[in-house]
Amino acid sequence: MKKNILFELCAADIRSVEIAEHHAVDAIELCQDLFHGGITPSYAHIKCARKIFSKELAILIRPRLGHFVYNPLEKKLMLEDIRIAIDLGADALVVGALTDTNEIDVAFMEEIIAMLKQLIDTSADKIRIMPGCGIHTKNIQAIINDTGAQRVHASLKQKSIQHSITLALGQEELVDENELIEMLKILKS
Repeated sequence: MKKNILFELCAADIRSVEIAEHHAVDAIELCQDLFHGGITPSYAHIKCARKIFSKELAILIRPRLGHFVYNPLEKKLMLEDIRIAIDLGADALVVGALTDTNEIDVAFMEEIIAMLKQLIDTSADKIRIMPGCGIHTKNIQAIINDTGAQRVHASLKQKSIQHSITLALGQEELVDENELIEMLKILKS
């Protein structure tokens, strides 16, 4: 029996959003500076991605690089980014925060959840956990078989010397379209 595994592509540039739409990817997580772990995309980036991408659009909420222990001002920035992302058409959010003892910042997460009532209501209270780090075409089938995951997440960034040089100069972080096509074949077969 064929499984219907949902695939979410991590997209750090608008061209990757176009590629995801062209290849009917199930969902995208939109961010910027994926090379360094990702930060919240600009509002213009979100707005443009929403116009291009017709399926689920998740927005990374992360005000800076580095650890996930946020000070009060950074938390205010995150709450505002969440409000704006929802206003711009986000279907989902990717967010997390830790305390200085490396535990989930429950108080802040509860504040976020209270603020997300609109989003939670439209998603029928569904919470999805998905594998999402280091996934590629060579390990995807084993990950699905081992975890029973119904949804996976990957960036599928291009890997080349020239691309590495352009990343150092701050250029695009394009998805590897051939890797994406191969991933979709694996997941949809």
